[in-house]
Amino acid sequence: MIGIEKYTLKDGQTGWQVSLSAKTQNQAESAVQTRRFSCARYGEQAFQKALEWFENSYYQAAEIKIKSSTASNCRLHKI
Repeated sequence: MIGIEKYTLKDGQTGWQVSLSAKTQNQAESAVQTRRFSCARYGEQAFQKALEWFENSYYQAAEIKIKSSTASNCRLHKI
């Protein structure tokens, strides 16, 4: 599950918050990663930075999942 939403803190600071939820190894639990990108720091690029972080995190998690599933399918053969 993904969420990108605009936030406003009590002090008036605004930005974009990204949440990425993924199932863990045992499939009964899920891990949530959250990151904020403030407009004060990134300016008009805050949303773009949030989107890039999501894409990098999502594809990195998918790559790890693919590698771990192919590693479990490999079998050593005695010669």
